[in-house]
Amino acid sequence: AEMDNSPSTPFYFYFAARACKLVSLGVGVYTPFGSSATWFDDWAGKLLIQNIALQAIYVQPTVSFNINDKLGIGVGLIYVYGSFELNKALNYSGDANVQLKGTGSNFGYNLGLFFKPVENWSVGINYRSKIMMEVTDGDAYFNIPQSLQGTIPVENKFDSELPLPANLDVGIAVQATEKFKVAIEFDW
Repeated sequence: AEMDNSPSTPFYFYFAARACKLVSLGVGVYTPFGSSATWFDDWAGKLLIQNIALQAIYVQPTVSFNINDKLGIGVGLIYVYGSFELNKALNYSGDANVQLKGTGSNFGYNLGLFFKPVENWSVGINYRSKIMMEVTDGDAYFNIPQSLQGTIPVENKFDSELPLPANLDVGIAVQATEKFKVAIEFDW
C-alpha cells in the first residue's frame, strides 16, 4: 500500500544560564515523540486506519548544582502536552468513517549527573521518567448512514491512554584538542 506522508518535523529549543558559581538554570521545549501517517482513502486497510497524528510537546525546567569542579547534579520537572487524531473507515455503505480527536497533559521528572574524572574527559548520565498520557472525554465523530444514527450517535466521547517511555542517556566526551571534541552517546 502507498502512503501520502509529509515529514513530521520535531523542534528543539534549549536555554541555560549560570545563576551563580554553584547553580545553573535551564529550560527545554522539545518534541521527542510524535509523527503522522496518511494512507489513501481506498487502501485495503482503511477499516483499520486511514490517518493518524500524534504529538507530544515537552516543557522541561531544570536546575543543576556544581558539587565541585568534577561533579554536578541536576533535577527538573517535565510538563507534557499531547494531541491525538485518528481517522478510519467504517464497514457501512458509502463513505462511513469515524474521527477520534483528543488532548491530554501530565507531569514527569528528569535527573542528571555530570562527572569529569580527568581534565579532558567528561561523562554524563540523564534519566527522563515515563509519562502516562491520558485522553479523557476525547471527541469521536461518526459519519454513518442516517438509518444508524439512532444506534450510534454522530458525536460521542472516548477515553484512552498512551505511555511515553522513560529515557536513559549516557554520554562520554573527550576534548582531543582545544578546538576538537569527540563524543559518543547511548540512548535507551
